[in-house]
Amino acid sequence: MKKIFSFMLLLCLAVGARAQVAIRSLTGIGSATTTPVSGKEYVFKCNGQASQITYMCAGGTNNNSFSATTNLPTGPDAMRYVWRLEQDGDTWKIINVVTGKQVTFESSSNDGRVSLTDAGTAVTIAVSGEEVGLANANGQYIDMGHSGASPCTWSGGVNGSRRMTIHEANITEELVQAGKIYTITPMDATRGVLFVADGSDKFDVCGGTKDNAANKNISVDATNPNQQFVFVESGGKLYLYNVGQKKFATRASDNKVGASFIPSNYVTLVESGLTNSFHIQFDGTEKLNISTGYNDGCAVTGWNTVDDGNRLQFTEVGSIDNEPLSQFVTASIDLPNKMSRLVDAANIGQGVNTYTSTFDDYTERYNALRTQYEAIRCGETTVEALNILKTTADQLISSTSLNMPEAGKFYRFKNGNKCLTSNLQESGDKQGRMKMEDASTAFNTRESVFFLTNDNKLIAYANGLYTKNFTSGNSNYGFENVGSTGNVVSFADGNVGSASPVYHISCGNRHLYGADANSVLDAADNVGTETGYDWTIEEVQYLPVVVSESALYGTLYTPVALNLRTGLAAYTGTITGDWLHLNPVDGVIPAGSAVVLKDDGTAQRDETTGHIYLQVSNSTASAAKGNALIGQPTTIAKVAYAYTLQNNATYGLGFYPFSGTTLAGFKAYMLNGSGVRGFAFQEGETTSIEAAEGTQLNEPIYDLSGRRVQKAKKGLFIVGGKKVFIK
Repeated sequence: MKKIFSFMLLLCLAVGARAQVAIRSLTGIGSATTTPVSGKEYVFKCNGQASQITYMCAGGTNNNSFSATTNLPTGPDAMRYVWRLEQDGDTWKIINVVTGKQVTFESSSNDGRVSLTDAGTAVTIAVSGEEVGLANANGQYIDMGHSGASPCTWSGGVNGSRRMTIHEANITEELVQAGKIYTITPMDATRGVLFVADGSDKFDVCGGTKDNAANKNISVDATNPNQQFVFVESGGKLYLYNVGQKKFATRASDNKVGASFIPSNYVTLVESGLTNSFHIQFDGTEKLNISTGYNDGCAVTGWNTVDDGNRLQFTEVGSIDNEPLSQFVTASIDLPNKMSRLVDAANIGQGVNTYTSTFDDYTERYNALRTQYEAIRCGETTVEALNILKTTADQLISSTSLNMPEAGKFYRFKNGNKCLTSNLQESGDKQGRMKMEDASTAFNTRESVFFLTNDNKLIAYANGLYTKNFTSGNSNYGFENVGSTGNVVSFADGNVGSASPVYHISCGNRHLYGADANSVLDAADNVGTETGYDWTIEEVQYLPVVVSESALYGTLYTPVALNLRTGLAAYTGTITGDWLHLNPVDGVIPAGSAVVLKDDGTAQRDETTGHIYLQVSNSTASAAKGNALIGQPTTIAKVAYAYTLQNNATYGLGFYPFSGTTLAGFKAYMLNGSGVRGFAFQEGETTSIEAAEGTQLNEPIYDLSGRRVQKAKKGLFIVGGKKVFIK
């Protein structure tokens, strides 16, 4: 079995594509011309004194000064001898293709300075036979001097060392290729050469002459593998690889360029605008910059301002057998992503925000794969071994699914640090939308609770209304009117390709959006990549119920079973003849029950909301039969002969005819067709009734002191051993 490399590639890829860039080389020059073409590239050959031949070029440390040499080289470095001519009327701009700088000489006297600047000088090409001279508006010519002396200005026309010939440059282009070995230097030669030291976890530079260059004592040597780099191509992306240390360039947390067996960033090559000068960008954004601003190293990212530290030049020095390396990259490129998608064994469970696996032994399989994966990250491995791990990871990934919300339960919906609430925006262009409120305060309110019905519709617990159908023409994102049949809500795994437990939620044809910055709910036709579409769903374990703090009574209709707590009692009701009996509920309020709640004054309440919290129970007990109290989750229109719990100023607390227009969801009420005005009950009694006005009482009547009376007036009396309120 062929060993590939003794390291593991951990490639977490972002979307991007490699740019095709080419290294340009001067291979020679053509015949002389006195009629150059604007936009083309040329070499200036200078016929100096005593037949001394020199060539104009960009020189100096940064190739930014005007110079001349006696020999014309070839290859990529020879491009500094190439100039682009651009015509402007009767004058020309002469631009060096490597530096982008223009020939500048504005002197009006002999022996003036010639330089390269951004602005340049308007140059006239004076022709004399097959030769030319380059003159400025003051009549000064570029003079190349004797024996390659520093160029200067001189008057006197096209003769002596001012005589030149213009030759079209012969240039070839070769793409930067994966598998070839390059040395990498910045355009500013004083910053040294890119390299990776033995055992280092950082890219660095050596041989720089800057005062704070860290590795001046390490000589520049193209044969040193630590100074050699290869671009490895896989899946249309490039990865920068150091030959000597077998490490890849990564973006380190300290803004340096890390050197690691487990790279996390692809690189893109981008032309800098100057010949044979390129930018290396990480993930298509930040540029690798060879700076001297760091005492412990010079190669950094995050430098998007173009300078001569991130204008990089590549010199080919050999080639590498790229096939084994590419095979290894191809085999390993998906594995890190697959490992990141594995559901942690701790997240396997029941309920929302957890996952279910078809493997009963998921935890054991997961732990075994993690152990094998960690072992090969720093050790020797093979393509075959990587493929086995990928197959195992695929099996584990496909075995898991995010648990969806179950119908018949209460939930809270959270996005970032905010909860969706049933409170509505009261004014402005977003009036009527549900508010997104800080979870630190909204988490314990009734307004943050929603009930998912058996037909997958959402009802707000605080108002009993269905959420709207969020169609593209409906930007209200609030609630349907009373009487609506509701709208189906759909849930999906919101982070496909990752194990993060978040949901995408849609209603109608729109997806709910609730980013932290939003104060109200929004929606869009398509799910984007923004976190505003990513929701966590919390099952409500403690339901807030409302019991009057003054009267100490309230009502509730609950579609889920609830555990009673100390200080709070619950009652169902039955009617026998003209009497309403309140029957105590023992321990657990069964699901589907309508009840009266009574606080004996000691029930614990939330300090802010005043709510009493009842824990959701897993009891499967059935609701009491014959209960005179009824209710439903939704708010409905008033029905005939409806009685609701009221504190009547004359008769006290009891069920009285309802005079409103809608009956609130999640509340209890009763129906009675006998024409009575109400059913009152006395605190402290488990059975209490109110007689209808005009009711015939045939049994002996006693007042509350136990004395028998012949005729009862309005008030409380004892009839047949029970308290009766006589109207």
